[in-house]
Amino acid sequence: MKYDEVDENSVATLVTSKNKYALLYAKMILGRVKKANSVEEMKQYRTALTKSCMVYKNYTLRALNPKVYEIPYIGIEAYKLQIKLIETKLNQLKETMSENTKIQKTLEKKLYLIRQSKSALLVKQVGIIDEYHTIKQATTSLQKQYDAIKNNPTYIDYLNALEKVQKELNTLNQTISEKYTFKGQQQESLKSAQEELLQSEQKLESLQSQRTLNELHTIIVDGENTLHMKENQVIQNMHDFNLVFDAGYEESINGYHQYQDELMRLRDIEVVERQSEVIEAKRKSEASFQESFISKLQSNIKNARREIDQLNKGLVEIDFNGDRYRFICSKSKNPRYSRYYDIIMSGQQFYSEDLFTTSLSDENRAIMGELFDRLSDYEQGDDAIEQALRDFTDYRRYLSYDIEITHENGDVTLYSKVSDEKSGGETQTPFYVVIASSFQQRIKERPNEDSGCVVLFDEAFNNMDETRIQEMMKFYRELNIQIILAVPPARAETIMPYIETTLVVVKTSENAAIVRGINHAREGL
Repeated sequence: MKYDEVDENSVATLVTSKNKYALLYAKMILGRVKKANSVEEMKQYRTALTKSCMVYKNYTLRALNPKVYEIPYIGIEAYKLQIKLIETKLNQLKETMSENTKIQKTLEKKLYLIRQSKSALLVKQVGIIDEYHTIKQATTSLQKQYDAIKNNPTYIDYLNALEKVQKELNTLNQTISEKYTFKGQQQESLKSAQEELLQSEQKLESLQSQRTLNELHTIIVDGENTLHMKENQVIQNMHDFNLVFDAGYEESINGYHQYQDELMRLRDIEVVERQSEVIEAKRKSEASFQESFISKLQSNIKNARREIDQLNKGLVEIDFNGDRYRFICSKSKNPRYSRYYDIIMSGQQFYSEDLFTTSLSDENRAIMGELFDRLSDYEQGDDAIEQALRDFTDYRRYLSYDIEITHENGDVTLYSKVSDEKSGGETQTPFYVVIASSFQQRIKERPNEDSGCVVLFDEAFNNMDETRIQEMMKFYRELNIQIILAVPPARAETIMPYIETTLVVVKTSENAAIVRGINHAREGL
C-alpha cells in the first residue's frame, strides 16, 4: 500500500501496532517527521523531532509543552502508564491519610486529657481543639477522595484491563513454554534423523566399494573408445592442414609438436605486424576526441555569445524609469576554468598534421593534456570524478554572466556589485525587466512563425514595494507576451488593476481548489 514503506529515519519507524490500518495511519502522519540528534541536524529537514521533544517545522524551532506528553492516551503502554500514575497518586493519598490518622489519634488523646483536666487548664489549651477539628476535616476530605477513586468506574476499567493483560501475559508464558517443549522434541527428531543419515551414508559407501569388476571394465573400455575417437579426429585435422597448406608434417599424435610450433610462429608474426597499427589507431582516436572536445566547447561558447547579443538587441530599446540593461558574457573568473578558456577560443588544433593549420604551443598543449588526463581518469560509480567530468564538459562553466545597468545620469553599475548592497526590491527590478524583455525579443526574432509566449512567475514581486510593483505591471502591459503571476493575497490588491483575470486558489491540507474567478473585462497581459 501507499504508506507501507517509510523513510528509516522517520519517527514512524518507532510506532508498532497489531492493527494494520492504525499502523498505516500512524505512518501517514509521522512519515514526514524525521528523527534528529541535535538542533543543527533538524535544519536539514522540513519537519523533525529530537528525543528531548524539540520540534522543527515551517523553519521554526520550539519545545513541546510537557503537559502534552506527560500522560499518554494512545498506545499499548498508555493504560499501563496511566494505571501507574493513578496507583502512585492513590498510594500518596493513603500515606497522607495514614499520617492524618496518627495525628488524629494523638489529638484525641490530648482532647481526652483536656476534658479530664480543670477548666482553667482547658482554656489555656483551647488552640489544640481548633487544631484537632482542622485535622479531622482534612482527614474526612481525604477519605472522600479515596472513596471517589475506588468507586471511579475508569479506575475499575483500568484494573480490569490490567487483569486482562496479566491473563494474556500468563497465556503468552504458557505458549512460550509449549514452544520450548516443541523445540526440544524437534531437536531430538533432528538428532535421530542425523543418525539415520549417517547410517545411510555408511551403507552407500559400502555399496560403492562393492561395485563389480565388470562395471569398472565397462568404464575403462568406454574411455579408451572415446580417446581413440578423439585421436582419429586430431589426425584427420592434421591431414586437412597438410592438404590445404602443403605442409608435409607427420600425421600422428607423435607429430603434434610440429603443428604447435607452427601456430606459435604465426601468432608472433601477427602480433608484431599489428602492434604498430594499434598504437597509431589509439593515437588518432585520442587526437580525434581532443579535437572534438575543444571544437565542441568553442562552438557552444560562440553560440552562447551570439544568443546574448540577440537578447541585448531587444534590451537596447527598453527604458525602465531611466535605467537601461544589457547582458555581459565574459571569460569565467574561476581559475579552475579560466586557464582553459583562451586556449579553447584560440581556434588552434591540439595536433596539426599539415602546414596550413596552426597547432597549440607546447605549453598550452601541456595545460590541455592535464585536462584530458582528468577526463580519461573517469570511472563509472565514482561520484566525485563523475561530477568533475560533467563540470569540465559544460561550456557554461567557462563563462561569467552579469547585467550592466546604465542609469539616467550616465553612471554604469554591475548587478553583481549592487545585489548585496541594495534592498530586495531594487535587486529584483532588473531581474523581472530582463527576463520579460528577453522573451519579448525571442518573439520578435520569429515574425513569420505562428507561436506564442507564456511566462509564469511564482511568488512574484515578493520583495518589492507597491510603487515598484505598479511600475513593473505598467511595463508588462506594453509587452506582447502573456504573463501569469502567482502572488500572495497581500500583493493581489496592488496587481489586480493591471490584469484581466484573477483566480482565487484556496488550499486546505493537501487539497487545493479554485473557488472564485474574477474577469476584470479589460485588455490585459
